[in-house]
Amino acid sequence: MPRLIGQGNNIAGALDPAPGAAATLRAPTDLGAAPSVQHHDWTCTVTPGQAWGEDPLAASITAFPGPIARVLTAHDRPAGLLSQRRVFLARAWRASAGEWDDAAATALGPAVGVARGGVYHFASLADLVAGTGAQPLTHPYLAGADSIALTAAEARVLLVARRGAASHVLQLAFSARGGPELSVLEPFEGLGVVAVTGGPGNRFGAVTAAGEGFVLDALGGVEGVRVPRGGGEGAEEEDEEEVAALALGAGFELALTPSGVWARGDNAFGQLGLPGAAVPEWTRMPLPPGRVVGMHAGRMSAVFVVAGGDDAP
Repeated sequence: MPRLIGQGNNIAGALDPAPGAAATLRAPTDLGAAPSVQHHDWTCTVTPGQAWGEDPLAASITAFPGPIARVLTAHDRPAGLLSQRRVFLARAWRASAGEWDDAAATALGPAVGVARGGVYHFASLADLVAGTGAQPLTHPYLAGADSIALTAAEARVLLVARRGAASHVLQLAFSARGGPELSVLEPFEGLGVVAVTGGPGNRFGAVTAAGEGFVLDALGGVEGVRVPRGGGEGAEEEDEEEVAALALGAGFELALTPSGVWARGDNAFGQLGLPGAAVPEWTRMPLPPGRVVGMHAGRMSAVFVVAGGDDAP
C-alpha cells in the first residue's frame, strides 16, 4: 500500500492528528498507508474511507456511506461531495435532485455542474443540489464535447472540454458586480491541456499531454513551469523536465516530474521540506524513496502519495 507523506502547517491536525503532534512539520512525515488523496486543506485531509483534522465535517465524511468521487470545496474546506453522480451538500449530506457528471463550487458562492453534456451555473451549491435556478452555459466548444471537467478557485471555474484528442480551456469568471463571464483562455489553445488544478489566490495550474506545465495567476497572466533537468539554472527548453502534475499552495508551487517533486516559493511552515523561509528557484524536494503517484497542496502544507520504497504490505 502506498504511504502518505505530509509536511507543513499542522495547526489543525490535518497532517498528523495525534495528540501532542507538532503544529508544524518541517520534514517529510509518514502519515500512514493511503491509496490516494481526495482532498487536503489546513483543517482536513480526505483519503478513501477516512478523513481527519479538526474540521467538524471530518467524522461525517469518514462515515459517509457511499464511494466519494470528488470533494467539493469552498474557502479551503469541504462544501459537498460527489458520489455516484449525486452531489451531497455538507453537514446534512442532502442528495441532489438530479444526477451530475461533475460539479465545482467557488468560494464566492456560485457553483457549476455538468450533466448529460450540458453545463449549468447556479447561485450556490445549495441551489445546485436543490435543482433551482439553473442557468445554462453555451459555447461551441462545449456543444458536443466528449467530456467536460471542472476546477474551481475563489471566484472562477475552469472548464476543460475534450473532443477526441483536442481540448479547449474555458474560464467562467464570477464577480460581485455582475453576472458570470464565459471566455476561452487563448494562451492554452492548441496546447492539449489534459489536467487543471486549482489553488489559493484564485490561481490554477495546467498540464499538457506533451509534459508542459503552466501557472495561471489571478489577473490572467500565464507563466510556464520550467524545471531545469538536473536542477541547473538557465536551461534551454530541450533541457527542461517534463511536468506530469502540478499543485499550488499559497505562494508556492509543486511540480511532479520523472525525477521527483520540485518546489519553489514560500516555505514559512516547512511545507517544501527544504531549508529557508523561501525557495526562489525550482529545487527538488527530499521525499522518501519511492514513486510519487499523487500530491495535493494546502494553503501552507502539502501531502504526497508515495508508492514503492518502504511500502507496508
